[in-house]
Amino acid sequence: MRGQEVVNLVTRIASQFCIESIEMMPAGRIGVDLVLKVLPRSPQCLDHLFNLDHTHVFTASWLWELPVRFDQRSVNALIGGWNLTGILAIQTGYPFTVTSGVDNARTGTGGQRPDQLKDWRLPDDRSRGEKVLLWFDPTAFVVNALGTYGTVGRNSLRGPGSTTLNLGLHKDFPIRESLKVQFRFETFNALNNVNLGLPNGNRSSNTFGRITTAGDPRILQFALRVVF
Repeated sequence: MRGQEVVNLVTRIASQFCIESIEMMPAGRIGVDLVLKVLPRSPQCLDHLFNLDHTHVFTASWLWELPVRFDQRSVNALIGGWNLTGILAIQTGYPFTVTSGVDNARTGTGGQRPDQLKDWRLPDDRSRGEKVLLWFDPTAFVVNALGTYGTVGRNSLRGPGSTTLNLGLHKDFPIRESLKVQFRFETFNALNNVNLGLPNGNRSSNTFGRITTAGDPRILQFALRVVF
């Protein structure tokens, strides 16, 4: 098949189908895999948010050499010269997709979405406990009709935001000119903030709309680092 014929074939396919990019970042990997998913023309073909999208992100980091000095050299070597580091990250939640959990399109593939009946948003002034039990209104969705892929767009809902403060305290202890030992005390999520995970977006699940996961609690660690 010649190049022009290939272009014409792709053009004809594109006129009847939507080629949707799906970004995936498996745990433990750095980077983004691009997978092409071909769907018949439907509301799912509309523009959608990237998986890692955040409406607002605030990040601050610092390194502060603590102004603690002593006249005695031995005392200063032990207590003086400490550095305080920190990273503060505040961001809105990740987008996520509601799925129907059934193969009503009869294609033998998953990832189909439900039909949306009404606005899924619930009052924002609810308590955290209420938001955990129902992040969104589950009655706003029904499984997709037979022979359809559903009307809900991809990544059309957004999960809870997060606030994380990581702190570190470290000091270098020189052993000789080309050798030093660094002592580090670090705390992750120093405020022990509860960063809620994404709610269950499977319409066919018993926990649909409920948040059942959260980020790590406060973690403390000590470390020694040898530099040579």
